Amino acid sequence: MVSDGVTEAIWHFIGYLRLDLDYLRSRISYTDGPPLKAPDDYKAVLPNFDTDADLDPFDTANKPPPLMAWPDPLPNFGKALSAPGPTPPKSVSIPHSPDEDFVRPVGSGLSSSGGVAVHHHISVAYAPGGDQIELQIKQYNFMADDDRLVITEGTGVNALHKIDVGALEDMLSKSFDAIPPGLTPTTASDKALTEFIQARDADIAAGVEHPDEPSAKPGIYINGALTPPDATLPESVHKDMPENFGHGHGQWADLGSNLAYNIAALIDLTESGRSMIVGGSYFQTNALIQTNAFIDRDDISGTGGNHSSSLESGGNRADNIAELQQNPGVYTGVPAFFAGPNWNVKVVDGDFYDVRTAVQKNYLADNDLIVQQSAINHYEIHAGDNKMYNFFDMSGGSFKYDLIIVEGSYHGANLIYQHNILLDDDVVKSAAADSENSPQSIITGQNQLTNIGVFANYGGDHFQQISQPMQDFMAALSRGDTTLDWNFGHSIASSGGTFDVLYVKGDYYDINALWQINVVSDVDTLIQLMHGEPGGDASQTAITGNNQLTNEAIIVHVGPTDAYVGGQHYTDTVLVQANLVATDQDAVHYGDTQALIPEVIAFVGNADADCPPDQIAHPAAASSGGDVMGGVLH
Repeated sequence: MVSDGVTEAIWHFIGYLRLDLDYLRSRISYTDGPPLKAPDDYKAVLPNFDTDADLDPFDTANKPPPLMAWPDPLPNFGKALSAPGPTPPKSVSIPHSPDEDFVRPVGSGLSSSGGVAVHHHISVAYAPGGDQIELQIKQYNFMADDDRLVITEGTGVNALHKIDVGALEDMLSKSFDAIPPGLTPTTASDKALTEFIQARDADIAAGVEHPDEPSAKPGIYINGALTPPDATLPESVHKDMPENFGHGHGQWADLGSNLAYNIAALIDLTESGRSMIVGGSYFQTNALIQTNAFIDRDDISGTGGNHSSSLESGGNRADNIAELQQNPGVYTGVPAFFAGPNWNVKVVDGDFYDVRTAVQKNYLADNDLIVQQSAINHYEIHAGDNKMYNFFDMSGGSFKYDLIIVEGSYHGANLIYQHNILLDDDVVKSAAADSENSPQSIITGQNQLTNIGVFANYGGDHFQQISQPMQDFMAALSRGDTTLDWNFGHSIASSGGTFDVLYVKGDYYDINALWQINVVSDVDTLIQLMHGEPGGDASQTAITGNNQLTNEAIIVHVGPTDAYVGGQHYTDTVLVQANLVATDQDAVHYGDTQALIPEVIAFVGNADADCPPDQIAHPAAASSGGDVMGGVLH
């Protein structure tokens, strides 16, 4: 029988039982092991499971990307591109003492004070793999919008204007000629692009110079000039026209206002490993080519109407805007850990290809011939206002590898080619009977040609020599060794967890290329005759320009934070910005405000016209015959 006193003693004993006291822990000290606390320190530091809980103690989750901020390129310019950023990293659990630093040498074995030795090795698992890609995207738009409205046979309207197809071909040829030699492949295919980079890198390694290639430093360039960081970007002269012009009396004709737009975003994360080891040489070429070419030759005649401040036959803009960024590697400042004890190695037998190309083209023919004749009514014509769009958005690769090993050479290239071609030859003849209350508005210019290109490079600019330990474990991986010496884990940086390696036994091709081309022919002939009652409030509006051609492209390339190269490394950034603009050939004529234009009367079918149609001459009626770009301004 148990007495009450004994029961009470047990109750008090349980209340004061402490099994977590620090002096109960083992005090064994290992040779070359991590430092322990002082032997006389008995203060226990207990974990706080409410705030420090590790829900994945075995680190089975995917390796998180490093913390980084993606650029918002050209934030002040219209619809500038913006690349999304990755998720900020979470804490990772490291399967070894956090006191170990990857640069601190550690012995190959751990021995206890009792003389028992425990040897550690790195386990290596091999598998064929490597996510290679050869992707080619083509986006083409073709549109023919040639309108004919109210044309009487025998009036001679067609004799006013002829489309100079040779001018378009000449402008396109001169745009391509602006590219320095050795900076463009024969075609925009992935095979031709790879062969082009092979030949170019071979020339560079052999010492072949490219003197015509301008090398550009990081910064924002506007029309060939490096601008301050706070520089104001040019504003577009393109005007958004209304879908309708109200309900008043008069004549409205919009034969221009065409829009050709290419936009492309490519984010390449395949080479985003913390480290890359290249046994051969390292080549990297960045080339951004931007050209605008246009001819705007107008012939404007008017009588009557209030046209003192409503003529816009010029005001065209052609802008090339480039932003070149070279940012630190994404792992810069991110803590590095011991690379072990488990390595997963993906092996590629032969060359590795990471090639992405996209081609975007818009071809628009909007050649209109319109005749308007009215009295007191609302006469509205929309023969232009065509819109063509190409969009391309791709994010390739991921933060997958800690280390990329290339036995051969690395061939990298980021290429953007942007071309805008516009032929805007207009003939406008406007006549109004009322000279006081008939406002005339004529827009034959106000064309906007814009190229925006952005390179946002991360890493790939910190080069070091391959160390002897690196050469040793590369040789071990080449042999297929399944265990490595523990010390190899201290010769290369890791982000914690399983160490992922891509091993390429050939060359590595990392190529991103974008082509963007807009070609617009907007050759218009517009005849307006408004013979309403004097004193009326009718108006005349003629729009044959106001076209917008835009290319926007960004390539975000994340390279290794640290590159170890056995051979030489060659890096260069080439920028070409050219505006090819024909000399101003506009002809503006305003006659007697009390008399109508004779040929206008003829074109609308009046047989009593003073001037027969076959005697009307126009400087744009004949084909150019020669070099229409002979007087271009570079």
